[in-house]
Amino acid sequence: MPHVTINELINICLVSTYEPNERLNMKNIILSTIFVIFATSAFAGSCPMLWGELDSEIKIAKQSGMSSDKVDLIQKLRDSGKQAHDDGDHGKSEILLNEALILIKS
Repeated sequence: MPHVTINELINICLVSTYEPNERLNMKNIILSTIFVIFATSAFAGSCPMLWGELDSEIKIAKQSGMSSDKVDLIQKLRDSGKQAHDDGDHGKSEILLNEALILIKS
């Protein structure tokens, strides 16, 4: 099977259907969509790293005698961040998890 680039594939799909300006617009839309899909999956991967770091920090905080109220608040933020990730809201997840990290390190 011959090697075909994404650019060539897009051009093949659009050549017979659209005028040159429409092809350029469609090409930009398709490339933008592909970029968003890959970027979203990349950001989604940082959430588990953040709550993994939090899990370690929470364990250390409990051993070092941090107040149980503060640990409970951090744990709630961590759990809410994980839930937001599971629901697909990665922006909210990162905000909650980073807030918990800031709180635990203060």
